[in-house]
Amino acid sequence: MDEDLRRLVKQWSAPAPSQNIDERMLTAYRRRSGWWRHWWKARIEVPVPVLAASLLLVTFLGVWLATTRSERKALHSGWEPVAQPALRVIRSGGAK
Repeated sequence: MDEDLRRLVKQWSAPAPSQNIDERMLTAYRRRSGWWRHWWKARIEVPVPVLAASLLLVTFLGVWLATTRSERKALHSGWEPVAQPALRVIRSGGAK
């Protein structure tokens, strides 16, 4: 950099922002983007271990539900209720 330019940069100071800069910036931003865009770009920060544990839990739950359904189907396939149940009471001991 040129020495004159370097000296000029050291002497220069930025002007103070106006009092309503925050309000003007927010208003301009809200005008430019719709409410749906805020929802579309929303983020939820989750630590990686929590995310990994959640994914494992969902995976194992899905596998467990899938296997129990197929086992239930296999267990009950071909099963029909008894038309007329015949009950017999068997007593042990002295009373007849």
